[in-house]
Amino acid sequence: MLLAAVTQKVRQHREPSESDRFGRSESEGPRPPRDTREQCPAIALHVIGGSTVALKLQDKLSRSHVWAPVISMTFRLCRVNFGHEPNRGWRMKKAARLNAIGIALLASLTVAGGQTAAPAPDAPPSPALPTNPTPALAAPTATSIPSPTMDIINSAKVTDTGGSDGVSPAIVRAEVMLDRVHASPGVIDGRDGENFVHALEIYEKAKGLKVTKGLDDKVWSSLLAESGGPVLMEYVLTDQDVEGPFFPNLPKDYGELAKLKAMGYRNPSQKIGAMFHMGEDLLATLNPGVDLSMAGTKILVAEVKRQPIHGTLKTIVVDKKKSQVLGYDREDHVLVAYPATIGSRELPSPSGTYKVKGVAYNPIYYYDPDKNFVQGDNNEKLRLPPGPNNPVGSVYIALTKPTYGLHGTPDPSKIDKNASHGCVRMTNWDANELAHLVKRGIVVRFKS
Repeated sequence: MLLAAVTQKVRQHREPSESDRFGRSESEGPRPPRDTREQCPAIALHVIGGSTVALKLQDKLSRSHVWAPVISMTFRLCRVNFGHEPNRGWRMKKAARLNAIGIALLASLTVAGGQTAAPAPDAPPSPALPTNPTPALAAPTATSIPSPTMDIINSAKVTDTGGSDGVSPAIVRAEVMLDRVHASPGVIDGRDGENFVHALEIYEKAKGLKVTKGLDDKVWSSLLAESGGPVLMEYVLTDQDVEGPFFPNLPKDYGELAKLKAMGYRNPSQKIGAMFHMGEDLLATLNPGVDLSMAGTKILVAEVKRQPIHGTLKTIVVDKKKSQVLGYDREDHVLVAYPATIGSRELPSPSGTYKVKGVAYNPIYYYDPDKNFVQGDNNEKLRLPPGPNNPVGSVYIALTKPTYGLHGTPDPSKIDKNASHGCVRMTNWDANELAHLVKRGIVVRFKS
């Protein structure tokens, strides 16, 4: 209201004419320069009776972002009414009265010690604006900043076989490219091993290349042409990725496992590794110190989106010597190839030709010591709950030979590194892909 009162007084004041503004005509020559910064404090001093309080008050309130506009309007009258002009006495008195009103109103708003009164609680003061405000910066946006590890592996050359922690950038890149074209290396781990060598050999034969049992320029160029592009990507963990329930302490004894309602993943690391066909060690190497249990976390993973399969599966060959499961089309071209654990000396896999009887996803495992094997001290039939850590993994392809089949595994890193109980073990993701290709009656031939 006080500000409105002063503003109203200013508005009621008559706007001066051109002669009032400038006083002198052109014939009289230019008027002497004036400094309103010097004149206005003098007038304010005159109005309040010569007290130096006026000067302090004007200086203090001029710096206030709240009262600066009022000060500007009040002292603007000084510039209007106190130039070098004729008959200015009455104008000086009129302006003095207006200035007196403005100064008095402002003075009434000061408190002891010369401080301006605080605003009401429901009207917090606006922040003072800087003299030369800088442009506001744009809000930061989420950007993909490649890490050195991602750059090194995505641009790896065939000769880049060395690396930290035993992980070869070239092998990681080759494994991902092989996985994309269905010549699966099993678990992508960045290490030279039999599964990787066999995958290369199968790919080379399928492409009519010389088998070298390792990376060379020709197979490298073929892979780049067919499955090039970045092999690592950034991925943001979702709530679904990290939600459980998890089973960190799964017992090994079948009798104890039978008491559980499910056999889910041990932890987020195992789940994420399976999602991207990766070993948990490589996942940890690419994401050192990263908490994989937090949704929203950005991590590095293998970009393993597989290419479409062109053709129809006709025959499955289980190669015991090469520890491979190969799927052929009607022209005997290899459609898919997977590393596998195939039986053991004590419980060898069968020989001969059989057919696919059916497929069970997320199967229950029925343990029968009279038909299969004896596990620990378990001499009775048991029903083990489903889940990726079930003894047959997340999918089971039953054969016409009783108790035998092709299936997944709870420990993909041990494919072709340990024995099975006569069946054919593959990684859960490879077994799942094969299960979607087979039909009842597809021929399965065991090759010694």
